[in-house]
Amino acid sequence: MAESGKFRILLCTSLLIAATIVVVPRFFVFMDTPVLFLWTYFLGAIWLALALAGIWRFRARGLWLLVGLPFVAFWPVAFALLARACVTNPNACL
Repeated sequence: MAESGKFRILLCTSLLIAATIVVVPRFFVFMDTPVLFLWTYFLGAIWLALALAGIWRFRARGLWLLVGLPFVAFWPVAFALLARACVTNPNACL
């Protein structure tokens, strides 16, 4: 398989994982927050490994894998801000 085919597969996989990270908490609201927290961080770690491997393998072209970064970072940042709000003001978490 040509290098461009391998890159396309890696890019599509990266974007699929990034989209999954955004979708999982929205459709599985009935799950506990710690479970969602673990799922988003687990998928985020997989995405990070793929992105780093792609950047290492494809150099400058691999930077296109960072397109999914805003999607990957959304829920971890949201959970961190929620935790900070709960620590600062317990009434914010009711």
